[in-house]
Amino acid sequence: MPKIIAINSLKSASRFKPYWTYFLISENKRLIKIGSTIQPLEKRILGVNNEPNYKGYNFSLYLAVRGMHLEEFFHDHFKNYRACFRWREEDGTYTYLTGKESWKRSLANTPIKGEHTRKLRAHWYFNYNAMHTRLELFKFPPRKVLPNLKSLIFSALKERGDIVVFKEKPDLTRPLKDK
Repeated sequence: MPKIIAINSLKSASRFKPYWTYFLISENKRLIKIGSTIQPLEKRILGVNNEPNYKGYNFSLYLAVRGMHLEEFFHDHFKNYRACFRWREEDGTYTYLTGKESWKRSLANTPIKGEHTRKLRAHWYFNYNAMHTRLELFKFPPRKVLPNLKSLIFSALKERGDIVVFKEKPDLTRPLKDK
């Protein structure tokens, strides 16, 4: 069974060579970016925060695990939470939504009677307002899933047959704690 090193601070990351799969959390705690890098984590986070698609979210490190090959695994494992639809709001701003949220919003904005006509109209509304993106953003329910995200990540790795070695004590000042 391979050992996977996990860290949750940039200070710890500097002790290891690059090749990380990382979880970055937005300042408002609503979005998680899952990605991988061969660069030092500090440099990659700075790069993400300067990318036009991610500007304004001010991502910081939530957790990183050694091994770039794990990015695809986590994308697949958390696919139901992927916020891959960029929804155009009425005021011209954009919100990132999951497929389920986008479809719900489309249905809510099509008050037409008759189920068949309503679904066709909702489909048109969806296509008009939602743009499918390739961004690696995920939206976890803030009360049910997000507080347990570290545990879910570690459990997913254990299910794969990996042994997780957490290289530091959890920071108790962070809002998201291990359970």
